[in-house]
Amino acid sequence: PRLPSSQERTPTMMHARSPDGTLTAKLSRGGRLVLCDGDSGAVLLKKELGGKMGRATKQVEFSQTSYHVLLIPSRPPIYLFNLGTRMLEKPIEDKIGSAIKDTAVVRMLRGFKAKVRDLQKNPSDAKIRQNCNDVLDKMKIEMLSFGIETHGVLESKKSREELAIKREILEMGSFLHILQLDIPAFERHVSQLKVIYRDYSSVIVPSERKDLITGLHLMSMLAHNKLSEFHTEIELIADQTLLNPYIKYPINIEQRMMEGSYSKVRGARRSMPSTYYGPFLKILEETIRDRVAASCSVAYDSITVKEAKEILGLKNLKKTADKHGWRISGSRVEWPSALASAKREGSLESKRFVQESLGIAEDLERIV
Repeated sequence: PRLPSSQERTPTMMHARSPDGTLTAKLSRGGRLVLCDGDSGAVLLKKELGGKMGRATKQVEFSQTSYHVLLIPSRPPIYLFNLGTRMLEKPIEDKIGSAIKDTAVVRMLRGFKAKVRDLQKNPSDAKIRQNCNDVLDKMKIEMLSFGIETHGVLESKKSREELAIKREILEMGSFLHILQLDIPAFERHVSQLKVIYRDYSSVIVPSERKDLITGLHLMSMLAHNKLSEFHTEIELIADQTLLNPYIKYPINIEQRMMEGSYSKVRGARRSMPSTYYGPFLKILEETIRDRVAASCSVAYDSITVKEAKEILGLKNLKKTADKHGWRISGSRVEWPSALASAKREGSLESKRFVQESLGIAEDLERIV
């Protein structure tokens, strides 16, 4: 019989490297997994996963969310490689014990995730929105019975499982509040999640939503002009995580803003890594438009309607003109007298400043 070509053969060994380069993985067709140190090549783990890898299995790869979350096709989808114990573990969803698995809050969480996905497809559906809010309130009440915080120590497996459930509820609640444009509620959820991400990262399985939540939080700060908080948050993120698409997106937006490339910011909607960035980008566009509009009234005595539309990226100026007190006279946009007088006063103040600076320069020249 004809031998399969090289393109048709299933590879005998599949390789993968973590995003930060600290780990490499090798997976044989027979199901033997070997994890090695990315720098020295030292073997950290050998494990027989059992069975043969099917022909559909093409690769083994690391998740973008965390370098020690390993995705293996034809197997339970995610394995956690614990760097401390050097052991391969199953994800938290597979490790939830019987005491947690069948509780009311877990059943509600399953339904809640489906409802949030439905709302994402139909954001204007008031019935789904109200249903999501009702379920979220009930889950928060159920969380009051969790005994997970004991001075920062999780004393039992049940406590760790409860904390993982709480984290997932807060994450899905964050997505819900973004869809509802309830930014203060989103920020409250993020503040709780940051504590869990920071203080309990070594005792529960890393969340696959962490980088998305972090990126959305950065985008929120950017949209509301909290630039100092934005840069502070960036400094707390590991270097390898900065390359994650969810984190890189708001960083690129901020760089374009600093360059004054506002047209590129408006065009960034096409490259969003998640639809959850949409509401923040809309707020940011409005913030930028207000900033440009304020500059126009200082930079020009008046401009044409066509020029104003091009500068602001609008098809209709009426809403913006009403907001800023502009007057549209024929084919030109004129600023109110208060802005005109403020501009003249600013011009006189600038002349006085220039004269004083020149005077100081002349005095310094005489001294020298």
